[in-house]
Amino acid sequence: MRQAYSLNTPLVVQSLDRVPTSVADVGAAPLRSFLQCDAPNVIVTTVKQAEDDPNAWVVRLYDWEGKASDVTLTFPFEVASAEITGIMEDPGKAVAPKGKSVTIPVGAYAIETVKVVKKG
Repeated sequence: MRQAYSLNTPLVVQSLDRVPTSVADVGAAPLRSFLQCDAPNVIVTTVKQAEDDPNAWVVRLYDWEGKASDVTLTFPFEVASAEITGIMEDPGKAVAPKGKSVTIPVGAYAIETVKVVKKG
């Protein structure tokens, strides 16, 4: 499933630091990930800045295996607060962050949206 999804929906990466000017620059750049998801049965489909807060990020994900599980998302920043929202990013159920991570329940075949606010 994951390979088919990657083939049909290639990842689009935007660098905020600088644009590489050559192929050598691309290879020399440090590898970093904005988001890590610990569940192999879950695919992250969207990571975007929240509509109402420049310090908040919205992550949309779904379970493709039919296996309900608790999923931990890890960010490159400390998380001040988090909540499970709807697709319209309306206020939702608060989730307690732990440092740079947030753990949310994801039901079997469920689509979830979580909003995290960066600390500081």
